[in-house]
Amino acid sequence: MEQAKTKKEKTIDIIKKVAWGILLAVFGFVAVTLVWLGIDKFIVKSPVPKAWGCATLTVVTGSMQGTIDVGDVIVIKKTNDYKLHDIVTYIIPGDKVPTTHRIWKINPDGTYITKGDANNTEDTTQITKDMIVGEVVKVIPNAGHFVNWLRMEGWLFVVSLLAIIGIGTLLIKANTAPEQATNTTPAKTDEAANSDGNTAEDSAKAENQTQTESNASNCDKDKNTDQKPQKKDDDA
Repeated sequence: MEQAKTKKEKTIDIIKKVAWGILLAVFGFVAVTLVWLGIDKFIVKSPVPKAWGCATLTVVTGSMQGTIDVGDVIVIKKTNDYKLHDIVTYIIPGDKVPTTHRIWKINPDGTYITKGDANNTEDTTQITKDMIVGEVVKVIPNAGHFVNWLRMEGWLFVVSLLAIIGIGTLLIKANTAPEQATNTTPAKTDEAANSDGNTAEDSAKAENQTQTESNASNCDKDKNTDQKPQKKDDDA
């Protein structure tokens, strides 16, 4: 029964370690991503910060209404092949704000004509491939309202990074504390055992010393007893 309980505890410990490892890996990935985005945004000054080849943008106008609504978050990814009817995000030279429209036509020279799904007319600027930031690969409905507010405030990356570091530190401490307690317990036990052994050894030495002193005292008494009759004989 005891052996089965030990195996169960070992299995639980393994599961806990695996779970902690996964959590720490996730927090590490998020922290690295935030640092990467922060460098691309605040140091490189990229209009569309990217990490791991992808970027997220919040839609703030209704030119793609019905397909992509205001407040939606889009995930874009850079590719080398853009086809008719792909939804792409591009930046016209001189502009700082990216535009996300659908490829409406492809010209013989390889340039693109775009159009918003909710617009009645095509865009006037012909788009070249080097203007395209990426293709829309995912739309997350209504996820952009809160994210957009944080980005406008400008402290999204700092607060998020500090939160990730703080939570990660707490997780590491919580994971390592039980192991340290387990490792220090045997040392304390050994120290106590050595202390008990030293105490027993000291007691044995004291007892031997007492017995020696007692034997020496008895010998002195015997000598004195033997000497007294001799004095009487001399007097006689």
